[in-house]
Parts: sequence; C-alpha cells; structure tokens
Amino acid sequence: MKHIIIGVDLGNSNTKSQNTIIPSGYEGPFIEPSLLGGDEKGNLKFNDYYYTHSNKRLSYLADKTGDDRGIILTLMSISKEILVRTDKEGLSHDEIQSSISDITSISLGAGLPISDYRKKYVDNLIQYYNRYMQNGIQFDYMGYHYNFYLSHCSVYPQGGAAAFARATKATEMYSSYYIIDIGGYTVDVAHMEDNSPVDDAFSLPMGIITMYDSIVQQVYTNFDIQLNAKIIEDILNDKQTIISVDVCNSVKKMVDAHAFSIINKIKQKGILISSLPCIYIGGGASLLKKSLFKSPVVNKDSMFFINDIRANAKGYAKLLAIELASKR
Repeated sequence: MKHIIIGVDLGNSNTKSQNTIIPSGYEGPFIEPSLLGGDEKGNLKFNDYYYTHSNKRLSYLADKTGDDRGIILTLMSISKEILVRTDKEGLSHDEIQSSISDITSISLGAGLPISDYRKKYVDNLIQYYNRYMQNGIQFDYMGYHYNFYLSHCSVYPQGGAAAFARATKATEMYSSYYIIDIGGYTVDVAHMEDNSPVDDAFSLPMGIITMYDSIVQQVYTNFDIQLNAKIIEDILNDKQTIISVDVCNSVKKMVDAHAFSIINKIKQKGILISSLPCIYIGGGASLLKKSLFKSPVVNKDSMFFINDIRANAKGYAKLLAIELASKR
C-alpha cells in the first residue's frame, strides 16, 4: 500500500502534472472503446464510458466544477503521472500494473487563479474532488486499472505556486513583485509581497487561445489562407512552414500587437509594471517572450520568465508536501 502526492494544474489550454502535459480536451463519452482506436491511444474508462485525449480544446469554462469535465481531465493527468513514475524500461504490463495497484491513496494539490483565491471557491474545488474520489474511485487508463482514494486535497494560488517551485532572482531578491500568468483564455495578474498575494489580483480575457482565434480570422480575411494554432506557433518559433514570408511577418506583427495590448491593459489597471519586478509564467508567456520584450513601456531589467509550464503543478505538489509534513 502506497501513498503519493500529485499536483495538477487544470488549465484552459493544457492540463499539467509534475512530469506530464496533456491538452485540455477530450472526445467522448462513448460506450465502446473501439470507436476511439483502442486503449493504447489514451482511453479513459470512467463510469462505464470511454474518453480519449484530443487536441481540440473544450469551450472556455471559468468554473470547472460544474460538470464532469474537470474530473475527467484530472483523472487523465493523475493516471498519466502515475504511469510515468511506474512505467520503467523493461517492465512487463503486469509488472507495471502491479506498481500502479500498490498506490492506494493520493494527496492532490490543485490551484485557482489568485483573483479567485477566496474561501468560497477553494472550498468548492475541494468538495468537487472529494465528491468523486474521497470514498474511492476506480477507472482504467491506457490499458491499466487504477483504484485509490483521495486522502487529502489542498488548493493553492496559481502563479504564486509556480514562483515558489521555480525560485527566480525576483523572489529571492525582492519582497514585492508581480506575477503575470498568461494562460489559454486569461491573463491573471497578482501583486505579491513577502511571497504572499496582496488583495488586488485581476484577470484579463486576453489569453493565447483568444489571440490564436483573432489571428486565424485576420489572416483568412486578409490573405484567404487558413491557419491553426500549431502553424502559428511554428511561425513564432521560426520553424519551417510553407506559409509565405508576407503572411509570417503579418502573424508576428499581430502577436506583437497582442503582447503590447496585454501590457497596456495591465498598466491601465494601475500596475507599476516598470517600477516593480514582473515574473511572467505560463505557456503563453514563453510564446510571447520576444514580443513582450519589445514593448516600449516595460523595464526589461525587471522582467523574469519561468519557462516550465508545469511549474504550477510542481509548486502545488511541493507546497502540499510541506503542508502534510507539518501536520505529522
């Protein structure tokens, strides 16, 4: 019998654990696994229905506790994290299953945007996970059976957890700084003092998926060419595509404009973006890094980036381990 700690960052673009990343999308429910191509393609069997990973993201949902979507993505993330830890080279299916079966309880670290980090929402998320897992849960994932119960769940502030897990010069040198988390649909901004959030956090509906949608529409209107998020990412990362130079340059200008707009909106909120250190986190921050540096209103010497998009999940797990140790 074994207990493990897992952190899960349930984002609008991707769902992350300490060691895994999956898209925040799935297909299903289906009543037959054959419709999905078999267990090895990532089937989750839960409550007699089958689901599989999909790069097609689900529609934006601010509160992920209103239906099964949150638990399905969380179970996929938990089970993939467990599989990464147990699937060692040379082990047979039965040996891996035996290691998975040894895990009978988990403690889960989860998170909420700092702007939503209030007792009502924290309790709601904990109750959501407890409802599904506290009394035990069984499901299948990628051909393996999982059977465990949730022994503890704690919720931490997004961004703050990432900064804690991936300490930067900003958190070590400065007592006051901003965290700017650029996610799939939102940009979450929080002021931190002595590594604790100050109660003036806010969110902007300016995430990366929003930018992609705008670029796709503009390019189609202006050039009669259809793009998708992957092509746009390849253009920004200077990877080989068959898209013309003119279109690529246009896309990069649109990305610059979106980054500048984020900075300007943040500044309009009264954020001292050129006077205090700013820690940028999230997959969106990594993608927009070059464009953010181009903004004429930022202080380039006070910009810090956490490039690991799993940093929040790692932070949740690290904070939870400290919390549980303090209770022993």
